Amino acid sequence: MVGISTYLTLASAIFLAWFGLALLGLVREPKFGATSIPGAGPLMRRVSGGTVAAALPLGLALGLLPCGLSVAAFTRALGATTALDGAGLVAAFWAGTLPAMLSAGLLVARISPTRRRAAQLLAGTLLVGMAALHVTRVVSAL
Repeated sequence: MVGISTYLTLASAIFLAWFGLALLGLVREPKFGATSIPGAGPLMRRVSGGTVAAALPLGLALGLLPCGLSVAAFTRALGATTALDGAGLVAAFWAGTLPAMLSAGLLVARISPTRRRAAQLLAGTLLVGMAALHVTRVVSAL
């Protein structure tokens, strides 16, 4: 019998594959939230005051909104066998992404465009690989 966790794992794989393929340039990046609303960028700059100190509270608040990768992680956590396992998956996602998010701006500014594209290709390949791993788990559960 196939449980809900199998379907949620498959949904997670779809999100991971979609974002990985977008980073590889094979499909369009999905548009969620503010990026899909015309004029949202200038509005956010106006609301944040244009300074880092003024933007920090807005950034913290926006951090509570899910992005595509967090949707994939949360979907995977929903498919965990217990609530504690799901919470552990979300905590691992948070712990794994926090250092990356804190340092991404500094690193991206220092990486040449050629290396930046190579990093995107590597990230896309890793995401597609993780999606494939999820799919193999789904297939083995059937």
